[in-house]
Amino acid sequence: MREKPRSWLRVHLSTAVVLMFAAGGLIGLNVPLWFRTWTFSTDPPDPAEVGQAKAIDLFNRTLAILGSLLVLFAVWFVCEWWIEWRSLRKKTPV
Repeated sequence: MREKPRSWLRVHLSTAVVLMFAAGGLIGLNVPLWFRTWTFSTDPPDPAEVGQAKAIDLFNRTLAILGSLLVLFAVWFVCEWWIEWRSLRKKTPV
């Protein structure tokens, strides 16, 4: 009987749990401190600085998203590589 071809993208349960905690940590790092507080400032923003702040904010958000995706990919890769390495050491394919 022929073996089924292995999928190139697979996620074990342990990898999913590690990714969940990594994503939670990244979200915690990327949420601004003023958003974590119970009270919000009601002062209106200065209209002269709004346009420049939006461009900088969009750039920073894009960098944060790309950086977070890179970190999550690295965590996935290392976890799956480690699982595969252990299974090859034990001579039992996953």
